[in-house]
Amino acid sequence: MVLQSLVITLVSYMGQLRIAIGSEDGFIDSQKLKSCMENAFDMILKGQSCLS
Repeated sequence: MVLQSLVITLVSYMGQLRIAIGSEDGFIDSQKLKSCMENAFDMILKGQSCLS
């Protein structure tokens, strides 16, 4: 048996990026992770729009 504390899967298809994140129970605060990921992607999008 292999324990995996955190698994992140990225799939890009037809111009859309899908991200799936899984973890062991109690390993990560899911609401905090979701909030951090949303903030990170917002910063990436804002940075990208400045380059265009």
